Amino acid sequence: MSLVKDCFEIIKYFYEKVMRYRKNIVIESLVPHDCRLFENSSEKLEWQSKNIYSNLIKNKLSIQNRSEEKQVVTSVVLTNVKFEKEYIDYIQYDGGFRNDDQKYIFFLINNGNLKGESQEYTIKFYAQGSYEHEKELLFQSDIPETSIDSGEIKVAEAINCEREFNNYFHEHIEKTRLVIEVSCYRKVIYTDSLDYIRNNNKFIKQLGGAEKPFDSENIIFRIDKDFRFAKRITQKCQKELNPGNNSLEFFILSDESGKLTYSYELYSGKYVLRNETSDKEISLNIFVPQFKTIISTFYGKFYYSLLKEKLNPQDTFSKDVIKSISSDIIYEKYENINQITW
Repeated sequence: MSLVKDCFEIIKYFYEKVMRYRKNIVIESLVPHDCRLFENSSEKLEWQSKNIYSNLIKNKLSIQNRSEEKQVVTSVVLTNVKFEKEYIDYIQYDGGFRNDDQKYIFFLINNGNLKGESQEYTIKFYAQGSYEHEKELLFQSDIPETSIDSGEIKVAEAINCEREFNNYFHEHIEKTRLVIEVSCYRKVIYTDSLDYIRNNNKFIKQLGGAEKPFDSENIIFRIDKDFRFAKRITQKCQKELNPGNNSLEFFILSDESGKLTYSYELYSGKYVLRNETSDKEISLNIFVPQFKTIISTFYGKFYYSLLKEKLNPQDTFSKDVIKSISSDIIYEKYENINQITW
């Protein structure tokens, strides 16, 4: 009987010791990161200003182990997970001058999952000489609000600059440059210029020619197409916590655009780690685009993808057609997950 009692006391001692150490582990912060690979820093800044996340989110936790022993996180649990599907019309523009056919192209793109209306745009073409302030308006194109289906690219305007302006420049030798101003509701959003090469009567545009993969413990929660609510979703893991500061990452992958809300818990065995963060419930707006490029620009991916296509005003390209022309512009919702180190 004494032996049994001694064994019980030993087990009790070690159990209380483990529990005492576990109580000294606290979650200090959680920061969600967008795992989208941005083409450049300006695209990243513009995207972040919209407060929207792509469909793969990295949640980075800062954990403090205030004990003197190594501890282990054995599971990550999402609680009260709610997903509300949203339909978004996400209208962008692209375009630019094509040296080969001398056309100035303006595209409108619906990168969302809902049919939408574009804004009104105006494109003005000026002849300019040696002084910037000496420019003469040659032509103005007013582009009305345009209806665009999800995943559709529409040629809103295609101006043949050689046909429209060559005679004028040939007769006015003091003019050396064609200046293009694109406005949205009277606000200039882009200015472009083309040099006029007089010896061959052509306009010329001089055209110029990632984030590192992230490491993880491969804790991934999947929010699939039909998901709406779950009280608890658990992923097992074995994450060692050294004494002092530690970090832990887990990922959430969503199949659709919508609003994602969740809370979280970390377990060491059956013990829930203390959470000292200010925001214990996370709410994120998720956007799954049709195409990789998610900001409006000139001389962007859409411009280069359709550079060799014959284009006329009101031509439209569906997502399937674009995929057959240039598949690398299509957004693949599971592509980013391949970056994770397995």
